[in-house]
Amino acid sequence: AVVSTQSTGVVQTIWTKLRVEPSEEEVILVEQTGTTPEEHRKMEVLMFEKFKVKYLIFLPAALCICNATGVPTGIMMNFGHGITRISAVAENRILNEVSVAVGGEDSTAHLASLLKERHPNQTDLEVHTREIKERHSFASLDPQHDTTVVGTNALYLKKTYTLPNETKIVLDRERA
Repeated sequence: AVVSTQSTGVVQTIWTKLRVEPSEEEVILVEQTGTTPEEHRKMEVLMFEKFKVKYLIFLPAALCICNATGVPTGIMMNFGHGITRISAVAENRILNEVSVAVGGEDSTAHLASLLKERHPNQTDLEVHTREIKERHSFASLDPQHDTTVVGTNALYLKKTYTLPNETKIVLDRERA
């Protein structure tokens, strides 16, 4: 999380919407992989000095996910707009964390190129690609199987998206 001059307003809005007095609250902040010590310190200053919170703890996002799902060991992946963060967790301890400069915008661009290749006469596809991706993409548990099945035109992978001009776009291999 980037702590900026906008953070004060954002945090104030949160307190207002929650209808709570920050000085009476204990706060747990979920911290993303890659948060710098400087960002961490700025958030501490903001919470203690500006909002006068009684207690503040930062918890890594990967551990929060583990605890929320009741799984103490696993690989936690957080796909952001332009970055993917991966954390290896064993018995509620983070073993390693990495960030990769590939995110949702990259998968949107890749889907746009696949759709453009398949539907070259549709000029407005790029405008709708993100929505198509968000409505119809999925994470495969067995990519090799799904890729093989797509080769045989598996019906369970086929999805249809209707553009505003009523043109129907059929997705199948784009989803594998």
